[in-house]
This record gives sequence, structure tokens and C-alpha cells, in this order.
Amino acid sequence: METNIKPPLWMLLELTHKCPLECSYCYNQLDFANTKDSMSKEDWFRVMEEARAMGAVQLGFSGGEPLLNKDILEIVKKAADLKFYTNLITSGVGADLSIVPKLKEAGLKTVQLGIQSHDANTTALITNNKTAQKDKIAFAKACKDNGLQLIVNSCITRQNIHQIGEIIEFAESLGANYLEIANIQYYGWALKNIDALLPTQEQLKKAKEVVDFYREKRDDMKVFFVVPDYYATRPKACMNGWGTTFLTINPDGVALPCNTANTLPLEFPNVKDFSVKEIWNDSEAFNFF
Repeated sequence: METNIKPPLWMLLELTHKCPLECSYCYNQLDFANTKDSMSKEDWFRVMEEARAMGAVQLGFSGGEPLLNKDILEIVKKAADLKFYTNLITSGVGADLSIVPKLKEAGLKTVQLGIQSHDANTTALITNNKTAQKDKIAFAKACKDNGLQLIVNSCITRQNIHQIGEIIEFAESLGANYLEIANIQYYGWALKNIDALLPTQEQLKKAKEVVDFYREKRDDMKVFFVVPDYYATRPKACMNGWGTTFLTINPDGVALPCNTANTLPLEFPNVKDFSVKEIWNDSEAFNFF
């Protein structure tokens, strides 16, 4: 065991892999349906306590769709009681809007809402859900009405890259504090569907020009632009380097140094068998690189 290992700063809890959408760019592994929701509320509580004791400060709730976890409100409250900065990463689809003020009351700080387009038909095409656009707009409004910071994340593929200007304006109309134009990275289902999803380099160049135009004309909403790894000029460390910053726990309790690490031929430890501290400092998988 090395003595200079720094503690995790950011932890992501994948509360469930259930989801009301069927996005073809999903990063979850192809057999994600086999990952069961076997973590109890008490299991999640213990994981949060252990990570916080180590020095973790930021906590994300993800999935699938985290709002489909029946214990979401209690889990958020526990995180707030532990003084985590909390972020809900959601599609905005699949839960009654009455949950939004309850999330605020439980101590949630930020909502990251995923959108696919300004256009309802494009959203339906990408998500295979005909009501998704209407649900997302209503969820965004509920977040703003309840004083939650709203981050909008738009996953960009060949199907919507030509709409980036309209997507930026749509995010602004939702009241987003900032927007991430997230050209998707190709793992899981996205990799399987790469031939239909990956934009051309020319499309990417034009999209960047549109983003730069909007950045110059406004300072009220920050816009970030994430380049796909396939067109990046140099390789970058995954999640700032394995075992340095980021820790994911999936619905089955498996601990991962990045969201898609379990697509690699490595054995990863489970928080039901080991403490977070043992996993982070001592496990072969987290020290592999």
C-alpha cells in the first residue's frame, strides 16, 4: 500500500439502472439490465459516511434514472446531513413533479438535467419516449420555481449536432445556470452504435464555431463544449487519473474508478464486502494504474 494516496473528492452513486428512456448513446455496459438494485438504503448511508470520513466533498446521484429509487429523498437528506455538496443527474422523466420541492427540502443543491434537443420530435427519436420533451420542460420549471441551481447537459451525436444553436437557446429558456454541450464518449451502447452516432470532424468544427458565437454574445449562461475523444488532439487521463479523485458505486455495490471501468477485464471490489477506505487504498483494481 502506498502512503501518498489522496482521498476521493467526488463520489457518484448510481442508485438504479432502471430508466424510462432508451438512448442509443447510453454509456452503461451492454448487459446493464443484469445489474440489480441490491444496495439497501442502509448500505448507501454507510458508503456515504465512510467516504465523507475520508474527505470526499461532492456527491452525485445518478443511474439510470435516480428518481426511480424509492429511497432517493432519505439518501439526499443523509448526504446533506453529512455536509456533502449534492448534485442530482436526471433525465427529468419518470417521477411526479411533487418530488422536486421535497428534494429541495431534503437539502439537494444542484440538478443536472439531460436534454437531447430543442425539438420534441428529435428528443423522441433519440430517447424512444414520446413525452420526454414535455416532461423535461416541466421538471426544469419545477427546479427553478423551487430555487435549485439548474445545469443543463446536452448529449451531442450526429442526430442533433446541427441543432446546437437552438439547443443553447432552449437551455437558456429553461433558466439554466450553465450548459454543457457534451459530445458523447463512446462506451457501452454508444460504442455499439458508433457508426450511426459519431459526427464528422467537419460537423464538429461547425458546432464549435456556433458555440463560440454564442459565448461571445452572452455572459449570463456559461457554455462548455466537450470534444469527443476520437477528435481530441491528445489523450487525457480518465477521471483525472484512476484512484485519484473519482469513485462510482453502481446499484449492485460494485466500486469503480470511472463509470465504465467494469467494461474492462478486471475484477472490481464491492462495498458490501469491503469498506470504502479498503477499496480506495488497497484494492488491486484501484491501484492498477
